[in-house]
Amino acid sequence: MSIRADEKYNGVVAAGSCLYETFSGTVGYQVMLECEEGRASYIIWLTPKNRERAQKCFELLGISEEQLKKPSFFENELAQTIEGKEVSFGTAEEEWKGKRSVKVSWIGKASTTIGQKVPSVAAQFFGGERPVEITDDDIPF
Repeated sequence: MSIRADEKYNGVVAAGSCLYETFSGTVGYQVMLECEEGRASYIIWLTPKNRERAQKCFELLGISEEQLKKPSFFENELAQTIEGKEVSFGTAEEEWKGKRSVKVSWIGKASTTIGQKVPSVAAQFFGGERPVEITDDDIPF
């Protein structure tokens, strides 16, 4: 299976996250993601215009503002600190230089409602029951 556009997924931060620099010199932090459907990455751009959003992304990954002020933290600790963190992420289709691809458009806290039908989510909001999950062990043959 592969990750599809316009979907929401629950996953974890995978090994291999690192600082990233474009040819034009823009710096970002590439967060490697993994879920049942495959692997993807999300880049947290480190630009003045994106500063607040970047801080929120790192905060949801459990990183403090003080840690972000230390170059040694980025170099030696950040990737290991966020590896294994549970997250939710959304995807979108992107076209660049005539090629279409699926990109991660956002990351957020892990969600218990992703993959559930909307009526179930609405009922749970008002204290309703979660849907019963049937596994292969429940089938009598």
